Amino acid sequence: MTRIKWAVLMFAGLAFGARAQQGGPCADSIYACLRHLAETIGPRPMGSPAERAALDWVRATFVRFGADSAYLMPFAKVPEARSNLNTTSGNAIGLFRGEVDSLLVVGGHIDSSSPEVPGANDNASGTATVVELARVWSQRHRRYGMLFVAFGGEERGLLGSTYFVNHFAELGKVKLMLSLDMSGARGPIVPMFETKKAQAPAWLVRDAFAIDAKLGHHLLRYPTHFSIVNSLANGAGSEHEPILTRGIPSIAFTVGMNTSPIHTPHDKVDFIERSTLGPYARFVDELLTHYQRTGVPGSKTGRFMLWQVNNLPIFVPWWAVVGAMAIALALAPVALLVERRRRLHVPRRQRARLFSLKLLVLWVAVVLCAQAGEALLQWLLGFRHPWVTHVWAYVGYAGLWALLGLWLSLQSTRLWRFSADAYLYARGALILLTLMTGGLLLVSGRLAFYPAVSLLLMAMGILLPAQPLSALCCVAAPLPLFRLLLMETLPMGARILAQSAYAVDSFWRSLVVTALLTVILAGWLLPVIYILAYSARAFRWVSRAVRIARSPAFGGLLLVAVAVYGAVLSRLPAYDAIWRPFVRVTAECRLPQGKSMLRVASDEYMHGFKLQVDSLRRDYRRRVHKDSLAVPFHADWIELQGGQTLRTGVADTLEIDWRLLSTPVPYNVTIRLRADSGRIDTVASELAFRKGKKEVSFAWSAWPEFPVPVNATVVVNGAGRLVREVTATYTEMPVPVVVESPSAHVLLRTKISLEDTLHLGSISGNTRE
Repeated sequence: MTRIKWAVLMFAGLAFGARAQQGGPCADSIYACLRHLAETIGPRPMGSPAERAALDWVRATFVRFGADSAYLMPFAKVPEARSNLNTTSGNAIGLFRGEVDSLLVVGGHIDSSSPEVPGANDNASGTATVVELARVWSQRHRRYGMLFVAFGGEERGLLGSTYFVNHFAELGKVKLMLSLDMSGARGPIVPMFETKKAQAPAWLVRDAFAIDAKLGHHLLRYPTHFSIVNSLANGAGSEHEPILTRGIPSIAFTVGMNTSPIHTPHDKVDFIERSTLGPYARFVDELLTHYQRTGVPGSKTGRFMLWQVNNLPIFVPWWAVVGAMAIALALAPVALLVERRRRLHVPRRQRARLFSLKLLVLWVAVVLCAQAGEALLQWLLGFRHPWVTHVWAYVGYAGLWALLGLWLSLQSTRLWRFSADAYLYARGALILLTLMTGGLLLVSGRLAFYPAVSLLLMAMGILLPAQPLSALCCVAAPLPLFRLLLMETLPMGARILAQSAYAVDSFWRSLVVTALLTVILAGWLLPVIYILAYSARAFRWVSRAVRIARSPAFGGLLLVAVAVYGAVLSRLPAYDAIWRPFVRVTAECRLPQGKSMLRVASDEYMHGFKLQVDSLRRDYRRRVHKDSLAVPFHADWIELQGGQTLRTGVADTLEIDWRLLSTPVPYNVTIRLRADSGRIDTVASELAFRKGKKEVSFAWSAWPEFPVPVNATVVVNGAGRLVREVTATYTEMPVPVVVESPSAHVLLRTKISLEDTLHLGSISGNTRE
């Protein structure tokens, strides 16, 4: 359909929404806006002409809605101290004044992650909801002013919202910010309200759950365990984070973390769940209405932990969390002393030697077995990542294999002698959990809470007099450690891991990854083997259960279960209509030598992938995921013009005045200057740059306007030469490439490198200070 037809459809949808639902947001209007952004405009990487077109369209829409002020807030470089990225991105802002000067901000990012990604759910859906709410609130009485923002550059690290908090003149008037990041997928609405250093106030989160319950949606699901790890690792984020860091109450709402193919070419309108758009928008609208009526409370940040039991949110104040950890740490030495008094007296000659080392070996064997099931199906099915579509099913399979590994480890107890003294195992568990809790407290109190709860349960299991209850505490002690591993967004993390498998391109790298994964899992769960060993020695019914579990009959049942479960999994597709692997075809050319190569790499085996370049044809049927082809071509697309002057002295000062030209326009480009000796002391430029001890680099993204001026002053000390390298990446190919792929997303790139050397002693225009 032509752009004109889509524009007519979109404005018709907006008009319909205005007529049909004057009092609230209209799902049809949101969908029409979403389609305009994702299909008519299309992929919108930061700094691209498409992102600028989308920002201009949103600003014009705010004007049409009667905004008191609607404008673009452009930024030309990334607002980070050590970044070298230059861009032409910005934020589209629409301000609707209220009775008072205070402002409520509603925003969502407008950019998508790459040139092939339409970004329908992430985040045309969120931006469309922001635009629809602007229409709704333009027609309502407003106590607070309403500020609606479409942020640029979120996918490159929350750049638009960071620039906003640093440059918005009325930031001090902002009382509240809601970030709408993905609203068009299946699944619950996930609230995100914390960063590594800040957390939204409890009243904001509590009100969100109350509004959700009032509407009868019960869509909100808070992923406690994911949120703890995510905020610590600065992982998945949204535009609320820079604003929350400034002490302004902020929260983000997102849908589809596990179910939406975000950051892939399949994040398109075809996979939008239209039925979620209306409830999501009504929920946010009701939350805004609540604060317009009742006012925004005074407290700006919070400190608590939140668990959700069914639809009930449970807020635990931070003092209670700290108190629980303090009690756990205090009870641990008491429990150790109590268990020491109960220890068995074993003659020295009869004591088991190296029992801790034996336990470690057995536990590593269990962890390796947990990974063996996936490895077996990888080999049988011929997929590197057979679990991409059905992640949770494979998690269950790994658990079954872990039980089989535990059964095999129990067989070793017939050969290896272990101590009968329960105290030794209690000591190991208590010391390990205490060290984990204390160490993690230095990093994150919320992360330390998990081993602290395990420590508390273990200590109570030792101290409680009633054996059934004490045994139950000990058996439950490992659960917090397992729960953090099996976090709510595990499918999303697993798929990201699969998509990043380009770097694992050899047997040895695969071995290193497996070894690191084994060390992490075995280390985090090491207290578990001590807890289980203690329980088997200290409690009769646990001991009887262990004897049953060690029997050949139980092992046979496990083998049957593994075989049946594996047969079921083998019939499940590794990939489907939504989840697909990636294949990258990159034409590389080094200038001025003209050396060329065509490289093919995939995160999956290239089953059925066919490639033809001129007369060269490849039909990949074996289990390969990378290839290099000597394809001759010459792509002299890029040129660096201009000159430089040098002032010599104790340190040499190089004045750069270059112009970078290219046809076609590259998707991104980097210029790097590297000293062959000595060092680079200082750099001065209006451009963003990154400076190291021996080099400085400038970068532009995406599709910058050419020619690109490069002006800088570089002070070098002790260097005779500067190696100058220009690297440009294009979405066009220098030779005709025909690709056939039954299931994979194919990404075509050309990478051109231009390298020369600046001899400082021979630069014309030298002057001496």
